[in-house]
Amino acid sequence: MTLALYSGKVAGNLLFAQLMTLVLFSVRFALQSPRAAASAAGGGLAAWLPNVAFMLYACRHQAQAAVPGRIAWSFAIG
Repeated sequence: MTLALYSGKVAGNLLFAQLMTLVLFSVRFALQSPRAAASAAGGGLAAWLPNVAFMLYACRHQAQAAVPGRIAWSFAIG
C-alpha cells in the first residue's frame, strides 16, 4: 500500500462519500415510505459510525511511536 492511503484526507473523503451514499439511499427509500427511509438511515449509520470512530482513533494514534502489538490489540478490541 502506498503512504497516500494512510493520510487523514483520503480517509475523510471516503467517509464523506459513504455519508453521501447513506443520505442518497435514505432519500430514495423515503419516496416509498418513511419507515423504509428510517430503516435505510439506521442501517447506514450502523455501518458508518464505526468507520468514523476507527478513523478518529487511528488518526489520534498515528503520531505516536508504534508499540509492538498495539495495532493487533486495537483491531481485537474494536
